[in-house]
Amino acid sequence: MEPDRKNKTTSKLFATIDSIFNSNSVAVVGASDETFSFGFHFMRYLIDSGYKGSIFPVNPKKKEILNHKVYADLTMIPGKIDYLICCIRADLVTGLIDQAQQKNVKVIHLLTGRFSETGDPKAHELEKHILAKAQKAGIRLIGPNCMGIYAPRSGISFNHDLSMEPGQVGGLCQSGGVAGEIVRYASLRGVTFSKVISYGNALDLNESDLLEYFYLDPETKVIFIYIEGVKEGLRFLKILKKTATKKPVILLKGGKSSAGKKATISHTASIAGTEAAWDAACRQSNIIRASCIDELTDLLVAFDKLPAIISKKTGIIGGGGGKGILAADECENAGLNVIALPDDVEKFIAKKDPAMSGWLGNPVDFSIVSGSKIDTIEMLNSLSLSPGIDILLAILTEDNPFDEIFWTEFINKEVENYIKIAKNRSRPFAVVMGNPRLNLSDVKNWRWKAFLKAQETLQKSNIPVFTSTKTGADAISKAAEFYMRMGKKASIPHIPETKPETTGTILSEIEAKQAISNAGITVNETLFAKTKKEALELSEKIGFPVVFKIIAPGITHKTDAGGVYLDIKTLKDAGDAYDKVTAAAGKNKILGIAVQKMISQGTEFVAGMSRDPQFGPVLMFGIGGVHVEIIKDVVFGIAPLNKEDAMEMISGIKNQQILNGFRGEKPVNREGIADILVKLSDYVMLNHDIEEIDINPVIATPAGLVAVDARIIRK
Repeated sequence: MEPDRKNKTTSKLFATIDSIFNSNSVAVVGASDETFSFGFHFMRYLIDSGYKGSIFPVNPKKKEILNHKVYADLTMIPGKIDYLICCIRADLVTGLIDQAQQKNVKVIHLLTGRFSETGDPKAHELEKHILAKAQKAGIRLIGPNCMGIYAPRSGISFNHDLSMEPGQVGGLCQSGGVAGEIVRYASLRGVTFSKVISYGNALDLNESDLLEYFYLDPETKVIFIYIEGVKEGLRFLKILKKTATKKPVILLKGGKSSAGKKATISHTASIAGTEAAWDAACRQSNIIRASCIDELTDLLVAFDKLPAIISKKTGIIGGGGGKGILAADECENAGLNVIALPDDVEKFIAKKDPAMSGWLGNPVDFSIVSGSKIDTIEMLNSLSLSPGIDILLAILTEDNPFDEIFWTEFINKEVENYIKIAKNRSRPFAVVMGNPRLNLSDVKNWRWKAFLKAQETLQKSNIPVFTSTKTGADAISKAAEFYMRMGKKASIPHIPETKPETTGTILSEIEAKQAISNAGITVNETLFAKTKKEALELSEKIGFPVVFKIIAPGITHKTDAGGVYLDIKTLKDAGDAYDKVTAAAGKNKILGIAVQKMISQGTEFVAGMSRDPQFGPVLMFGIGGVHVEIIKDVVFGIAPLNKEDAMEMISGIKNQQILNGFRGEKPVNREGIADILVKLSDYVMLNHDIEEIDINPVIATPAGLVAVDARIIRK
């Protein structure tokens, strides 16, 4: 698409989606006064949330609902309709689109379900018919099978009793239930939202369209996504990369397990895709991945409340000795760096109370500070202003042996001090309070009342509060990693012009090697022998030692079948090896054998590709050889790859010592491996009929990297 046309399309898309978040009128088709119906609840959502525009209930059988005049159909509504919420049966939707076209409606939210998510072919066909009809009418669709939008500034909600305080967090969710839960529980942690959309089956407006909107939306500074599957994998990946250069994006993926994948089909008719592909998409795009709603909420707290974190040098203060030790362990486990107290802090301590010098350390134990000549607020100030500390984590004193009067006064003073420190905003500052998991009767206890009041006071002061050091440290560490990588340029690599291969469905090793050789990947010389005589002659031509490999369409794993013979050093050995290799075929048809030079020294790696149903070609790299499936030290990347992507993949394997040179071996040429991965990426982007490639092993020799075996499967 040409740049001008693309910009116009993007601008139109933004304007369309923005119009529903900032609508002046909403029609609720299927509005009802029956309290169990969604037609009733969507009326209540708008009224109770303080919607600022006009509300038009539509129902041919009613005159008035919740003190609002009811219209028999859309065409009878006076004036413009900016946004339409459809709460009627699936078979009535096509007729509604005709009315909506007459009223020049631009967007319809289809709460209506029972479409493709049911698996019913007729429902799927109806869904397709509705889309075609809407497209012809110039109407965009949200859903079907979704809860629609939540926009606090406009007074629009998709659930009861959600906070209507506007903020800077935006979100897109395939599930309405998940969207509501995230908003509700994150609000309890002080997070406020710009707008959130539940989009269900994504028949028309999909996750890529919505993410593009949030990327451009000036009110949204942090984005979260709950997703089960994508419609346009590469487009989505491209927008993810672009968005993460400006705003943090937190992604929670549903359908990771086999049971979860099955459930996604019945929930939103989505194909879940492979976990390896999603991991690669997030890593390549600098997307923060959450494992569950609780972690997503912690990450929202961190990104919403903390400034950009430029390093992981962490100071810890508060609690007693044991809690400080545990906190230090949790922070280090999360990847934070709990440093020794910086020199400026040590000098401050020595000046204020020499007896504390060399005793106080990081974590700073409040029980020691409180018995010294150093005032708590002074200690906090010293830490927060130190150039040697980039993150300050405070552990609130949540339990001690004191009575109500003393403890309440103590905790209130502690909270007051934390608020003073937070106002300086000199360092990212967060508080850990613990999670008592109270019962209803516990709230009456003076201790828990004081605890909850302290939590509320801190959150109202815009201080991030975490329920454990572990969850807080994990979220802060991921935030730091995002900001430290944010400057990294994200790009979709250029795809070179090359003539695609046109050979058969399952390529033999010789054909596969020829194909990857054409792509620029170095292979060892491999010749084809039909007979024993030819095998012996070719062995002499190549020069001993050699390797024999069986070529038989019915044998995929040659080593397992006994179809590989290594390190053949003489003609006699070659004759014996030929007999053994061909005998291993059993009843399988033998085309011949591959004769190739033996490469005896080097480190073995594996490179390959398989196609993900959502993202397309997914490249693999890892420790290779016959044990690759046992070791499973591999990492994935989504094509097309550039050199930076490839180098990051190489850095992702666990056994880095093998790459760095193990037991006197020379370090492996990482640049050379990256070159192979990029060439492989270019090759599969050009040859869309390739389903799978397996190059195992690629051997790193002193002379360079050589692919000594390859397998290619085509559609």
